Amino acid sequence: CGEGTAGAGSDGTPRPIPVPAPHLGRDSDLDLVSDADDDCPLLTNRGSVTATIQADRDQDGRGDLRDNCPDLFNPGQEDIDGNGLGDACQVPPP
Repeated sequence: CGEGTAGAGSDGTPRPIPVPAPHLGRDSDLDLVSDADDDCPLLTNRGSVTATIQADRDQDGRGDLRDNCPDLFNPGQEDIDGNGLGDACQVPPP
């Protein structure tokens, strides 16, 4: 948190994101985003204020760093093929 992106260090190497007690619905950093949905659960990170305190360009309630399609509204985060890219962002097959 604060260096690199979620899940990666500043040099791009993978780094796990700690999620303390997500099953309890905690908000360890008190930024109004539950640990399970927070891209940085142990450090308050403020972005554009929408439904959450994290940046959320499409305003679907999922912070951009955890949104599988951050530019298109998709609150359900559907990903039928499990490739990590939201269905809303994929071109349907011909």
